Amino acid sequence: MKTMKNIFIAVFIALCISVAAYAADIEPEEYEVYAAIFASGKLDGIPFGYIVLEKETLKEKIRKDGWKDADAFMVDDFNRKNEREYPLEDKFPKYKSPSDHRNLNIEVRGQRDKSFGPFDMGRTSVSRVGFNKEKTKALVYVQHVAGPEMGVGHYVSLDKTGGKWTITSSGIGKIF
Repeated sequence: MKTMKNIFIAVFIALCISVAAYAADIEPEEYEVYAAIFASGKLDGIPFGYIVLEKETLKEKIRKDGWKDADAFMVDDFNRKNEREYPLEDKFPKYKSPSDHRNLNIEVRGQRDKSFGPFDMGRTSVSRVGFNKEKTKALVYVQHVAGPEMGVGHYVSLDKTGGKWTITSSGIGKIF
């Protein structure tokens, strides 16, 4: 009887932890990854320096064998976090572009009209970030849609060295 009670308590605690993790806000480390990507200017078709982001993250999935730089833990973390959309907040760190030392400016806007106007800069969106166990490697999907049939999405792999995130590789995920 005591064993069943201990098993029940362990299952209940595990369930509470997983529910809390699922409902958790976006981690500060994820905002650091986003800032490193948008400061880099390394992704074709993705704006850098001044970014206007959609208010919610994208729902995105990746196959376990779909990304050579990601271990199974990172892929699972990425897929679990990206089962639904999450609201982005203005929690981006102050960041200077490594190439020209300009200040990075990231702005989060509410849901916009889905049509494109003549002065529309397009829509930039991100997924949640998947990390390895040590949080030294990251995987994220970022896309920019400039018009009804113009846009690109990249899967981006980053490493953290010396306290800074840097892009190590990327692959095109979608072309619009």
